[in-house]
Amino acid sequence: MLQEATTAVWDLNQTTAGPNGSQKLFMLLLLVACIAASRKLVRVWRAQPPFRQLRESHRSQYASLLQSLPASLKQWIVLVWLALGMLASISVVDACSGMLSNTGAGILVIVFLVRDFSTFFTMALVAILFIFLIRWHILRRIQIHREPE
Repeated sequence: MLQEATTAVWDLNQTTAGPNGSQKLFMLLLLVACIAASRKLVRVWRAQPPFRQLRESHRSQYASLLQSLPASLKQWIVLVWLALGMLASISVVDACSGMLSNTGAGILVIVFLVRDFSTFFTMALVAILFIFLIRWHILRRIQIHREPE
């Protein structure tokens, strides 16, 4: 019986690997950060809905709520940056360990590392942009609240 020789052709654009544990944890952190920022935005909108005047009786409570939120949102932004740095460090260590154990596929490891890191970097930037826009909105409300009517 004759067997035909077949060669496998790898399409590197279609080759994907699932996220590892640290990447899943990072995605969970991004989700939690966005949910926390959204909750803060909802708290502000519940205290004073957009495009409506604030009642005088709630003015001091609303001011204290607005003052406390920007620092908290800034901390979330810093936490996401720190987590991204840790994920990058872990990914580089894993890739280097893989390159040491398998000398034949060095360039492929680098390509996959860059592709994965760019994906997670983009996800982090989207989350940071979302939190930043919420913080900007709250800072704008503080500015409007301070202006005399």
